[in-house]
Amino acid sequence: MGFSQNITITPNGINPSQGLSKMSYSQINALEMNTLGDLVIDTTFNCVRFYNGVKWDCLNFTNYSNLPEITAKKLINTDLNLRPYKIEIDKNENIYIFGEFSSSFSIGNETLNPLGYQDVFLLKLDKNGIFKWIRQGGGTSWDFSYSIKIDSKGFIYVTGEFGENASFGTNSVQSNGRQDVYYCKYDSLGNSIFAKSIGGEWDDKGKKIIVDANDNVYLFGEFSGQVNFGSITTNPDDYSTKIFISKINLQGDLTWINFISSNYGVKLTDVDLNADQRLCIVGSFSGDIQFGSSNYSSGRTSSIFIAKFNTSNQTWYQSFVYPLYSATEATAIKTHYNDYIITGKTSQGIFLTKYNNSNNICWTYLYPTTIYDNQPSDLIINRDGEVYLIGTFSKYFSIQNNLLTAKGDIDGFIAKIAVDGNSKWLISFGGTNGSEVHPISGIINKKSELITIGMFDQNAYFGSKYLFSSNYLSNFISLLVEK
Repeated sequence: MGFSQNITITPNGINPSQGLSKMSYSQINALEMNTLGDLVIDTTFNCVRFYNGVKWDCLNFTNYSNLPEITAKKLINTDLNLRPYKIEIDKNENIYIFGEFSSSFSIGNETLNPLGYQDVFLLKLDKNGIFKWIRQGGGTSWDFSYSIKIDSKGFIYVTGEFGENASFGTNSVQSNGRQDVYYCKYDSLGNSIFAKSIGGEWDDKGKKIIVDANDNVYLFGEFSGQVNFGSITTNPDDYSTKIFISKINLQGDLTWINFISSNYGVKLTDVDLNADQRLCIVGSFSGDIQFGSSNYSSGRTSSIFIAKFNTSNQTWYQSFVYPLYSATEATAIKTHYNDYIITGKTSQGIFLTKYNNSNNICWTYLYPTTIYDNQPSDLIINRDGEVYLIGTFSKYFSIQNNLLTAKGDIDGFIAKIAVDGNSKWLISFGGTNGSEVHPISGIINKKSELITIGMFDQNAYFGSKYLFSSNYLSNFISLLVEK
């Protein structure tokens, strides 16, 4: 049972003065015969908990008047298997969302019907979230959306993977094997400029598109076996997964190609561009890997690599293997000038680490959790170098002195981290018992507002805004405004 007391707070202190019982979080949850109002000190999360009649809530003395306001709406009014995946904003603050769908839906005067098991969509909204246009891509099999970027002239580049055949506007591609890479270019009105493919006998994926300050376009992906990259054909007997790095011209043709490989395979996680216009790449590998003259080995276990690539002369600038927390899986990398921050998940928790241009650690934090559903999904950096970390959690999750308790089975969270790595605030959004919320990616607009897209199941509260899904999964777009 818990511990009830009549407590009086006066200018001279708290009466009675004797302390509350101190227990770990697991010990508190094992208490029986609890009474509404029982109090106990949680030594795991360093807070006072009270029993609200159902569960033990944390008395968090955060200044809630400084917390941001969040609201949301359904991105597309359907509850049938639609997944928004990536979001971008152009120089006029128009919003573009790249995602996937497997059931018919309507938006504006448009109705989209999947041609195969799953197609992709490209959606344009104005800066107020008003529908402008939507385009469909795909064919008779499975099609996936992975990355979107917009250049200074308003051209839109997307990439992903497709099976068998796929059409993007008036342009079509044909697979050479199971799943192949597609990459496409659209103008600001949604007209298809080109659609190209890369692939061989096995599964190949277009994972990332990057556009630099001069509107040069770089395409990244994964492949195995024999693949033709223009004048280069890879070894048909090497089935380990490799990464390709390429530059494409205005017509979509490859102008050069480079590779990252390991004897036991590599995986591409994310890429960003720093102020020196170098590509900052994060991924994972097993076995032996080489970047220029630098060699690394991880045996048969998976390790994270971080590498910088000079696009001007196609050489490796710097590289190293992530040394902290026995990390095995990265989620994202983002740059601020020449500094960069990575996040990911280990068996001990979620990590967030900032490096300077010399690859020296500025700060690093591990947010302990052993719960599988506590995962980062994206990180965003504002113009001041502050970090927004978004992800999911179940049961409970804490960052420094801020603690969240899930209302549903899986809730979403957004954390703001100061330039020095200290937590500024941590908020959550979620539904009732049995519900799930999955924020996927986000971006900051010119007003410094954070826009996030994702999915939810059953119901979800975003601040005072309530969303309901009549089917398994629905979609949302949220707006976070700081006071």
